[in-house]
Amino acid sequence: MLIETDAGVVTINPQAARERIAFEQLMSAGNSQTTSQPLLIPETVQLSPSDFARIKASLKEIVSMGFQLDEFGRDTFKIEAIPQLIGELNISSVLATIAHDLAEGAHR
Repeated sequence: MLIETDAGVVTINPQAARERIAFEQLMSAGNSQTTSQPLLIPETVQLSPSDFARIKASLKEIVSMGFQLDEFGRDTFKIEAIPQLIGELNISSVLATIAHDLAEGAHR
């Protein structure tokens, strides 16, 4: 998708934009009661070793967002529930976005 701005034309990936919006909503919800949506079939998500380590280190905060996840082998999580805000978004991409922002926060 192309969008015109004052700086020129910008390319936007609609899927990535939806994931970013959902992530920002999760972050703004903070530790307030976030409604989880149990998955009918648990999903496994394999992340890069560095993303896996970041998610694992922040597991308490991620669970407070509404995720229910457990370690499931090397660099893999088993996802049992997700925040309702995520809906039909790709869970792996959302977790990778969270891990990326955790890394960016560490450098600020």
